[in-house]
Amino acid sequence: MKKEINKKYNEFYGVEVPKHIGYKIPEMFDAALQGKLKSIWIIGEDVVQTDPNTQKVIKALEATELVIVQELFMTETAKYADVILPGTSFLEKNGTFTNGERRVQAVRQVVEPIPGTKPDGQIIVDIMNRMGYAQPDFTPDGMLEEISQIVPFFAGIRWDRLGKNGLQWPVTPDGKDTKILHLNEFKRGKGKFEFKAWKETVELKENAKEYPYILTTNRELEHYNCGAMTRRTVVGNVIQGIARRCIGC
Repeated sequence: MKKEINKKYNEFYGVEVPKHIGYKIPEMFDAALQGKLKSIWIIGEDVVQTDPNTQKVIKALEATELVIVQELFMTETAKYADVILPGTSFLEKNGTFTNGERRVQAVRQVVEPIPGTKPDGQIIVDIMNRMGYAQPDFTPDGMLEEISQIVPFFAGIRWDRLGKNGLQWPVTPDGKDTKILHLNEFKRGKGKFEFKAWKETVELKENAKEYPYILTTNRELEHYNCGAMTRRTVVGNVIQGIARRCIGC
């Protein structure tokens, strides 16, 4: 099955796509510290602020020969970049959001972008062109047209079909979407369950007496992820202050 999918993508894009499994984010930092990762391109994620073990992340970025950060603001991660590519916010461009409800919704530009910035899609297209893989300028309708040809459950998604409420995939070629995915049965035939036996974490097993706690990162509702935008607003900081006081009540 994997070979068939790889063949499909190879033929569609006219290039040989990778067959190996790439690094996951924590593995990227390990690889960078081992000298195995030479470059990294981070789009819209402040890993220095959000990933666990900030000092390790910083050392990994410093060990990487080329760090490219595509961002709206000078984030903590952007401070370690060799190249910063200025992107536009969702209010400054046309595109789509796909949420956990499988709903693909249109996002339409409402304000003019800051001079010198570009939509993420256009920046990627520009880099592709400079690297010798010719691409037309980025447009949301053009992007959806491409996706519909290569992703089966996006087959009928078109920019002019999204309307106000969007479409929920899978969408048939004629534009009919799927409001409820599983009704009387699972689409795969049967449900799939996996059993994972409990085992004590290495951290607690080795350090339980001296350090009996495990600290982990999380997303705060008022700042979503890293707060790259909301921390720069009065409202965002007020809400965070109220939330902290409530927790201490």
